[in-house]
Amino acid sequence: MKKRVLLSLLYCLSGISCAFAQYCLLPGRTPYSTLQPGITNFQLNTINRTSGNSESTSSVVVNTGLSTTLTAGQTYTISISHSEDTQYFVGDRNNLRVWIDYNKNFSYTNSGETVLSQDLEAPGTTYTASFTVPLSIPSGTTSLRATAKMSSDAGHTLPTPCDSPADALGYHGEMEDYTVVIENPGFPLAGFDISSTVCVASSATVNNTSTGAPIVTYSWVSNPSSGVTFNPNTTAANPQIIFSNSGTHTITCLATNSISSNSSNKIVNVSNCNFVGVSEHEWSDQIKVSPNPSSGLVKIQVPVSTITGLVLTNYLGQAILEKKFTGNDGTTLSLDLSEVKAGIYFIKVTTGAYSVSKRLILEK
Repeated sequence: MKKRVLLSLLYCLSGISCAFAQYCLLPGRTPYSTLQPGITNFQLNTINRTSGNSESTSSVVVNTGLSTTLTAGQTYTISISHSEDTQYFVGDRNNLRVWIDYNKNFSYTNSGETVLSQDLEAPGTTYTASFTVPLSIPSGTTSLRATAKMSSDAGHTLPTPCDSPADALGYHGEMEDYTVVIENPGFPLAGFDISSTVCVASSATVNNTSTGAPIVTYSWVSNPSSGVTFNPNTTAANPQIIFSNSGTHTITCLATNSISSNSSNKIVNVSNCNFVGVSEHEWSDQIKVSPNPSSGLVKIQVPVSTITGLVLTNYLGQAILEKKFTGNDGTTLSLDLSEVKAGIYFIKVTTGAYSVSKRLILEK
């Protein structure tokens, strides 16, 4: 059950559902005995499981704990052997179903998820059918559910994955759950890296990490789109993105090939690095001095490379050290204060708009 619990947790954490998602276990559907008809052998790829009729008197759902790996685009054969109720309904036929939760939404009711459907099969026989895993299914782990249920010979309704609506006569049959690992190396998976903070009018370079085969093409968009330019264009694999306006932008990469499409989003915060309209307090909060306290070697992290001057003063306001910058010295400034005696000092950082002081403690 560990795999199914993990799937449920990932499903909930993904934001698709805030409730703890899990596959229906048909509470209240209790077999009247182990003589009730059920699956006696199930085969699919590497799975070959033989069992008794109904394996439980407390639940019609059996978690087998077995798993197999299927490849998208490949065709597989399923065989189901099923039994009869020799106590009350001798000779009554069964309806057979197999479902695979391709889209991993903890339901088997979506289009294409019924991979085997056969009604009125004589008990004590084996039914065989083939199905093809769609190329549009991405790689991942999901669940398969198989059932053999008593048919209308005994007045029963057709089987559904969760017996909904419930059979008025009870679910006379058995369900078996299996884990399926789907491999689809050709399915496009969009992904990219980009700086989460950039300056207005500067370019941010994309590092495209998308995968897929055959050939993947790309489409890039920004929300909001105003003032955003993709260079050389919005279909380049690794465009440079120039932001003309400050604000929060959502960048989306859509990766597409002949199999399917997939998208990935990243948030980019664009700041006016000339600090027009930005308060001195906001600018000050972005300047970091480390380590602090320091034994002499100090690094000063500044939000932009337009710093023009730096002055180190003591607690009396006397200048101990002054440095000038060209405005292109980067956003990490280094100071060697190993010759300065221990004490409390202030580092004043100057740009064209503001001067901000940070306290520094030197310990020798």
